[in-house]
Amino acid sequence: MNIDYSICNAIKHAAGNVDNSLIIYDVGCQWNLNFGQCVANCPGLALPDNTKIVAAVEKFHLSTHKLACFARYSLNFIQEAGQVDGEILETLWAPFNKISPTAQPTSSLDVIKVRVWKKDKEKAKNERGEHLDIYQLKIDKALTMAEMQLKLTKSECADTGKLGSISWFIDGINIEDLQYVVLSYINGDNIFLINILGCTEGSYSAAS
Repeated sequence: MNIDYSICNAIKHAAGNVDNSLIIYDVGCQWNLNFGQCVANCPGLALPDNTKIVAAVEKFHLSTHKLACFARYSLNFIQEAGQVDGEILETLWAPFNKISPTAQPTSSLDVIKVRVWKKDKEKAKNERGEHLDIYQLKIDKALTMAEMQLKLTKSECADTGKLGSISWFIDGINIEDLQYVVLSYINGDNIFLINILGCTEGSYSAAS
């Protein structure tokens, strides 16, 4: 119902002279089956006259659907859809990781800290200026790929005393990265070797 309500209002807001709407949704293949019936049976839902809806599934999610969904709901086969992946939140996962430490369950908050926060919030509201700095995010710098790999392998060694699946997985990523580097070199592209599997860091090109 929430999705139906949101879509109906979005279409009505942007309708104007537009009759066709492309709805890209994780489970658009299932949602599309009963949407028309839901609108017809619910007094709180309505669409402009002559509205035509085409449902699609984002490319990232479509790969996990059954095979029949590909031809019917792929953006590749929808005229005038353009070359888009249809993903929004998924493309923001990396930057969201940087602010994830600021999200905490409210049940874990200290009562005294909450009282101080409310006091600071009122001061920021009334006096503004530097008091608004309480809204600045306090975040830890995200780990680099190398730091994350080192952390995982150390944890693996501490648990078992020997290297295991994590190390194999990391080696696989490194080998794949090195293949891209070699392929770029063969194709004559300017590349930058990043110290993968003992490679010396430096700038290279086929001409050199």
